[in-house]
Amino acid sequence: MIRSSVRRNDPGELIPTERVALVAVDLALGGTVTTTFLAAQLGISRSGAWRMLTKLSRVLPITSDDDERWYWVDSQSTGPR
Repeated sequence: MIRSSVRRNDPGELIPTERVALVAVDLALGGTVTTTFLAAQLGISRSGAWRMLTKLSRVLPITSDDDERWYWVDSQSTGPR
């Protein structure tokens, strides 16, 4: 789920930093995404979405499950918030 700010903007108008920020904030607020959904919402390729998420996972506590759904890791749980 990407918050409404993406829907108000044409994804093609967003620069990479803006796309990364939107995804990071959404995940921090408890959202979950798949690479397929993220690619469609942001107008990027699935491989681009995967690269974005794996790079974010180096510096943020996010991970993906067996269904390839990415989420913020809560220190008190084993799954999405």
